[in-house]
Amino acid sequence: MTEESILENLEKLDLIKSNSFPEGLTENTDTYDIAQTDVLLGTLIDSKYNDSLAYQICDVQPLEGSFGKIFASARKHQSSDLEVLSKDINVKTYTINTGFTQEVIQDMNAMFNKSAKRSIHNIFKGLSDQEENRTLLNYIHDESTTLPAITVNDSGNLESAIFQISKIVAESVLKMNSNTYTSLDSFCILSQHFAAAFLGSSSFMTEGIEKSLFIGRFGKTSFYVNPFPNTASQFTEDYDFSYESEDTATPDYCYVGLKSKTAGRSSLTFAPFCYEKEYIIDPETGNLKLFIRNRYGISTSPLHRPLENNSMLHKFALIKG
Repeated sequence: MTEESILENLEKLDLIKSNSFPEGLTENTDTYDIAQTDVLLGTLIDSKYNDSLAYQICDVQPLEGSFGKIFASARKHQSSDLEVLSKDINVKTYTINTGFTQEVIQDMNAMFNKSAKRSIHNIFKGLSDQEENRTLLNYIHDESTTLPAITVNDSGNLESAIFQISKIVAESVLKMNSNTYTSLDSFCILSQHFAAAFLGSSSFMTEGIEKSLFIGRFGKTSFYVNPFPNTASQFTEDYDFSYESEDTATPDYCYVGLKSKTAGRSSLTFAPFCYEKEYIIDPETGNLKLFIRNRYGISTSPLHRPLENNSMLHKFALIKG
């Protein structure tokens, strides 16, 4: 190879480099298409284990299709023989309007670049968590067996209120295991008023994992705060979730169920299937808006048979004494 040919090849190589990496390219112009990438999506799903109530109190069983089955074994009534019980679980689609237009996404990327991903991630996580929590609490309210109301005298010390609540929760858990022993590990969801008793006293609480709605652990029960100001029987789309709209006429329900580390022994199964983002044209404005399509199923355990006096979900009203 002659000296001229070597110089010619070097010039071509420099030309290719200059065309591939123009001087004007900066980090801020590196666009990020949130509707196509899966980087943010994976981070969002991982963080749900710390923020979404469904991921905290349910047996999480991801689905690879739009339906599945849950299996459990139990002893037959008045017999030593085992029987296999099953229950279908079907996926429903929950669509969330984020309010983000395509222009907003582009503006945030142009101004903040990579930090925009974290901001958008936190907003989307909050929206989907609220939707999942609302759906889950509505489901629990409908499926739970109602126990007699309990009057809690919280005018004295906090330990008295904690003792009253934890005692009735423990009795509830034992009742769930009276016919077929399943697990003593359990969860309890308290309204904000009575959750304050547990939050205000840490002397009886064992150290637990830091999670957004997690209050603490007393014995074998993990306590959580209801994220909504009150517990209406139906959390519809028109329900006002603001903290300024507390409905004092609605009873403060306490929800109790089983949450075991062993698969198939929890009261509830949460089955996520598909979580995706998509731009959809707003029919009113004609703008492209970003929507979240969250697809999942919720089901009680096959062992949950209220008609046979074997309920694995209880609720009882807590009355301020």
